[in-house]
Amino acid sequence: MPALTRQAFTVRSHSPDEQTARSRAAALTLEGVAERIRQPFLVVFGKQDRLIPFQDAERLYAEIASTDKRLQVYEDGNHVVNNMPYAYRPLVADWVADHLDGRTR
Repeated sequence: MPALTRQAFTVRSHSPDEQTARSRAAALTLEGVAERIRQPFLVVFGKQDRLIPFQDAERLYAEIASTDKRLQVYEDGNHVVNNMPYAYRPLVADWVADHLDGRTR
């Protein structure tokens, strides 16, 4: 992980040091939990994410129990697809709007 990312997680996880932050980060998982998700679920991911492997998004999507789920991976997208807001924001806005009023496309 980049130094800035490590430092940010250390601070945000209220860890006294990087070693503690590393063990706290390792404990963050949806393993054993994702299969209980039954609500509509949208996974948006950038394949060029340097922090989280895209395979984790694919695994999460596969484990989610909801029948109303969607996985959108952007080949050139980075972490949170922040380098391509023009691509993912309309998709997310439309998806949320459709699901708030009960419609699905």
